[in-house]
Amino acid sequence: MTVLTTMNLKRIPIFCLIGLLGIFVYCFCCFIAILLLPYNFDPFQIFLSELGNQSRNPNGATFYLLGMVTAGLLSLIFYWGFYLYLIKDKTTTIFKIILTLGLLNSLSVSLTGIFAESINSEMNQLHIIFSVCIFTTLFPLLLIVSLSLFFHPEYPNYITVWGVIALIIDTVFLLTLIIGGEIFEKAAILDFLAVFSYFFWIFLIIISVIRHKER
Repeated sequence: MTVLTTMNLKRIPIFCLIGLLGIFVYCFCCFIAILLLPYNFDPFQIFLSELGNQSRNPNGATFYLLGMVTAGLLSLIFYWGFYLYLIKDKTTTIFKIILTLGLLNSLSVSLTGIFAESINSEMNQLHIIFSVCIFTTLFPLLLIVSLSLFFHPEYPNYITVWGVIALIIDTVFLLTLIIGGEIFEKAAILDFLAVFSYFFWIFLIIISVIRHKER
Protein backbone atom coordinates (compact mmCIF):
# COMPACT_ATOMS: atom_id res chain seq x y z
CA MET A 1 0.00 0.00 0.00
CA THR A 2 3.08 2.25 0.14
CA VAL A 3 2.58 2.96 -3.54
CA LEU A 4 -0.85 4.43 -2.87
CA THR A 5 0.30 6.60 0.04
CA THR A 6 3.42 8.04 -1.60
CA MET A 7 1.89 8.78 -4.99
CA ASN A 8 -0.46 11.67 -5.72
CA LEU A 9 -3.92 10.12 -6.17
CA LYS A 10 -4.52 12.45 -9.11
CA ARG A 11 -1.78 10.68 -11.03
CA ILE A 12 -3.29 7.22 -10.51
CA PRO A 13 -5.37 6.08 -13.52
CA ILE A 14 -9.08 6.20 -12.74
CA PHE A 15 -9.57 2.59 -13.81
CA CYS A 16 -7.02 1.50 -11.18
CA LEU A 17 -8.93 3.31 -8.41
CA ILE A 18 -12.18 1.78 -9.65
CA GLY A 19 -10.57 -1.68 -9.70
CA LEU A 20 -9.34 -1.26 -6.13
CA LEU A 21 -12.76 0.00 -5.07
CA GLY A 22 -14.40 -3.06 -6.63
CA ILE A 23 -12.10 -5.42 -4.73
CA PHE A 24 -12.69 -3.54 -1.47
CA VAL A 25 -16.47 -3.46 -1.89
CA TYR A 26 -16.70 -7.19 -2.55
CA CYS A 27 -14.37 -8.14 0.31
CA PHE A 28 -16.12 -5.78 2.73
CA CYS A 29 -19.63 -7.01 1.83
CA CYS A 30 -18.42 -10.61 1.96
CA PHE A 31 -16.97 -10.04 5.43
CA ILE A 32 -20.22 -8.48 6.69
CA ALA A 33 -22.23 -11.37 5.23
CA ILE A 34 -19.97 -13.86 7.02
CA LEU A 35 -20.41 -12.02 10.32
CA LEU A 36 -24.20 -12.13 9.93
CA LEU A 37 -24.28 -15.81 8.95
CA PRO A 38 -26.40 -17.66 11.57
CA TYR A 39 -23.80 -20.44 11.81
CA ASN A 40 -20.01 -20.56 11.73
CA PHE A 41 -18.44 -19.97 8.34
CA ASP A 42 -16.21 -22.82 7.19
CA PRO A 43 -14.66 -22.26 3.72
CA PHE A 44 -14.14 -26.02 3.44
CA GLN A 45 -17.88 -26.67 3.78
CA ILE A 46 -19.69 -23.51 2.65
CA PHE A 47 -19.70 -22.12 -0.89
CA LEU A 48 -19.56 -18.35 -1.23
CA SER A 49 -22.96 -18.29 -2.94
CA GLU A 50 -24.53 -19.49 0.33
CA LEU A 51 -23.68 -16.10 1.80
CA GLY A 52 -26.19 -14.60 -0.64
CA ASN A 53 -28.90 -17.18 0.02
CA GLN A 54 -31.78 -15.48 1.83
CA SER A 55 -32.90 -18.76 3.38
CA ARG A 56 -29.50 -19.65 4.83
CA ASN A 57 -28.28 -16.15 5.58
CA PRO A 58 -31.40 -14.00 6.10
CA ASN A 59 -29.58 -11.07 7.69
CA GLY A 60 -26.44 -11.02 5.60
CA ALA A 61 -27.54 -12.12 2.11
CA THR A 62 -28.40 -8.58 0.98
CA PHE A 63 -24.90 -7.36 1.82
CA TYR A 64 -23.24 -10.15 -0.15
CA LEU A 65 -25.50 -9.71 -3.18
CA LEU A 66 -24.94 -5.95 -3.11
CA GLY A 67 -21.21 -6.64 -3.10
CA MET A 68 -21.53 -8.96 -6.10
CA VAL A 69 -23.58 -6.55 -8.19
CA THR A 70 -21.44 -3.51 -7.31
CA ALA A 71 -18.13 -5.32 -7.83
CA GLY A 72 -19.32 -6.60 -11.20
CA LEU A 73 -20.35 -3.13 -12.37
CA LEU A 74 -17.07 -1.59 -11.19
CA SER A 75 -15.21 -4.41 -12.90
CA LEU A 76 -16.89 -3.50 -16.19
CA ILE A 77 -15.41 0.00 -15.93
CA PHE A 78 -12.05 -1.38 -14.82
CA TYR A 79 -11.68 -3.67 -17.85
CA TRP A 80 -12.69 -0.93 -20.25
CA GLY A 81 -10.11 1.41 -18.69
CA PHE A 82 -7.49 -1.35 -18.68
CA TYR A 83 -8.16 -1.97 -22.36
CA LEU A 84 -7.70 1.73 -23.20
CA TYR A 85 -4.49 1.69 -21.18
CA LEU A 86 -3.16 -1.37 -23.02
CA ILE A 87 -3.88 0.07 -26.48
CA LYS A 88 -2.19 3.41 -25.80
CA ASP A 89 0.65 2.25 -28.06
CA LYS A 90 -1.17 -0.04 -30.46
CA THR A 91 -4.40 -2.00 -30.85
CA THR A 92 -4.19 -5.78 -31.17
CA THR A 93 -6.69 -8.60 -31.44
CA ILE A 94 -5.41 -10.00 -28.12
CA PHE A 95 -6.36 -6.80 -26.29
CA LYS A 96 -9.85 -6.92 -27.82
CA ILE A 97 -10.23 -10.52 -26.64
CA ILE A 98 -9.11 -9.50 -23.15
CA LEU A 99 -11.71 -6.71 -23.13
CA THR A 100 -14.48 -9.05 -24.29
CA LEU A 101 -13.65 -11.71 -21.71
CA GLY A 102 -13.32 -9.11 -18.96
CA LEU A 103 -16.69 -7.56 -19.77
CA LEU A 104 -18.40 -10.97 -19.96
CA ASN A 105 -16.88 -12.03 -16.64
CA SER A 106 -17.87 -8.76 -14.96
CA LEU A 107 -21.42 -8.94 -16.30
CA SER A 108 -21.72 -12.53 -15.08
CA VAL A 109 -20.64 -11.45 -11.60
CA SER A 110 -23.36 -8.79 -11.43
CA LEU A 111 -26.04 -11.10 -12.84
CA THR A 112 -25.08 -13.81 -10.34
CA GLY A 113 -25.76 -11.27 -7.61
CA ILE A 114 -29.07 -10.23 -9.15
CA PHE A 115 -30.27 -13.82 -9.62
CA ALA A 116 -29.33 -15.00 -6.14
CA GLU A 117 -29.11 -18.60 -4.98
CA SER A 118 -32.36 -19.84 -3.47
CA ILE A 119 -33.33 -23.34 -2.39
CA ASN A 120 -36.85 -23.24 -3.86
CA SER A 121 -36.74 -20.82 -6.75
CA GLU A 122 -36.80 -21.06 -10.53
CA MET A 123 -34.29 -18.20 -10.49
CA ASN A 124 -31.75 -20.62 -9.03
CA GLN A 125 -31.18 -22.02 -12.53
CA LEU A 126 -30.15 -18.57 -13.76
CA HIS A 127 -27.87 -18.22 -10.75
CA ILE A 128 -26.14 -21.48 -11.65
CA ILE A 129 -25.77 -20.47 -15.30
CA PHE A 130 -24.18 -17.12 -14.51
CA SER A 131 -22.00 -18.66 -11.79
CA VAL A 132 -20.63 -21.14 -14.33
CA CYS A 133 -20.07 -18.23 -16.75
CA ILE A 134 -17.89 -16.50 -14.14
CA PHE A 135 -15.46 -19.39 -13.88
CA THR A 136 -15.54 -20.42 -17.55
CA THR A 137 -14.67 -16.88 -18.69
CA LEU A 138 -12.10 -16.63 -15.92
CA PHE A 139 -10.08 -19.50 -17.40
CA PRO A 140 -9.20 -17.88 -20.77
CA LEU A 141 -9.01 -14.45 -19.14
CA LEU A 142 -6.32 -15.55 -16.69
CA LEU A 143 -4.48 -17.46 -19.39
CA ILE A 144 -4.44 -14.77 -22.08
CA VAL A 145 -3.74 -11.80 -19.80
CA SER A 146 -1.00 -13.62 -17.88
CA LEU A 147 0.78 -14.68 -21.07
CA SER A 148 0.39 -11.24 -22.61
CA LEU A 149 1.83 -9.47 -19.58
CA PHE A 150 4.70 -11.96 -19.38
CA PHE A 151 6.05 -10.62 -22.66
CA HIS A 152 5.36 -6.99 -21.72
CA PRO A 153 8.40 -5.25 -20.14
CA GLU A 154 6.15 -3.01 -18.04
CA TYR A 155 4.82 -5.84 -15.89
CA PRO A 156 6.83 -8.00 -13.45
CA ASN A 157 6.84 -11.75 -14.01
CA TYR A 158 5.27 -12.51 -10.63
CA ILE A 159 1.95 -11.34 -12.07
CA THR A 160 2.13 -14.18 -14.59
CA VAL A 161 3.22 -16.64 -11.89
CA TRP A 162 0.25 -15.73 -9.71
CA GLY A 163 -2.03 -15.77 -12.75
CA VAL A 164 -0.97 -19.36 -13.45
CA ILE A 165 -1.67 -20.31 -9.81
CA ALA A 166 -5.13 -18.74 -10.02
CA LEU A 167 -5.66 -20.48 -13.37
CA ILE A 168 -4.83 -23.90 -11.90
CA ILE A 169 -7.24 -23.33 -9.00
CA ASP A 170 -10.00 -22.22 -11.38
CA THR A 171 -9.39 -25.23 -13.66
CA VAL A 172 -9.57 -27.74 -10.80
CA PHE A 173 -12.75 -26.08 -9.53
CA LEU A 174 -14.32 -26.25 -13.00
CA LEU A 175 -13.44 -29.94 -13.20
CA THR A 176 -15.19 -30.63 -9.88
CA LEU A 177 -18.19 -28.71 -11.22
CA ILE A 178 -18.27 -30.87 -14.35
CA ILE A 179 -17.89 -34.10 -12.36
CA GLY A 180 -20.49 -33.01 -9.82
CA GLY A 181 -21.79 -35.18 -7.00
CA GLU A 182 -19.82 -35.57 -3.79
CA ILE A 183 -16.62 -34.31 -5.40
CA PHE A 184 -18.20 -30.94 -6.16
CA GLU A 185 -19.85 -30.77 -2.74
CA LYS A 186 -16.39 -31.04 -1.17
CA ALA A 187 -14.92 -28.31 -3.39
CA ALA A 188 -16.12 -25.29 -1.42
CA ILE A 189 -12.56 -24.28 -0.54
CA LEU A 190 -11.71 -24.18 -4.26
CA ASP A 191 -14.57 -21.74 -4.81
CA PHE A 192 -13.13 -19.54 -2.06
CA LEU A 193 -9.56 -19.78 -3.37
CA ALA A 194 -10.56 -19.22 -7.02
CA VAL A 195 -12.37 -15.98 -6.22
CA PHE A 196 -9.79 -14.44 -3.92
CA SER A 197 -6.74 -15.57 -5.91
CA TYR A 198 -8.32 -13.79 -8.89
CA PHE A 199 -8.87 -10.62 -6.89
CA PHE A 200 -5.27 -10.70 -5.67
CA TRP A 201 -4.10 -11.12 -9.28
CA ILE A 202 -6.10 -8.04 -10.29
CA PHE A 203 -4.59 -6.20 -7.32
CA LEU A 204 -1.06 -7.07 -8.52
CA ILE A 205 -1.84 -5.75 -12.00
CA ILE A 206 -3.20 -2.49 -10.60
CA ILE A 207 -0.19 -1.95 -8.34
CA SER A 208 2.12 -2.62 -11.29
CA VAL A 209 0.33 -0.01 -13.41
CA ILE A 210 0.50 2.52 -10.57
CA ARG A 211 4.22 1.93 -10.08
CA HIS A 212 4.83 2.38 -13.79
CA LYS A 213 2.94 5.67 -13.77
CA GLU A 214 5.02 6.78 -10.79
CA ARG A 215 8.29 6.57 -12.78
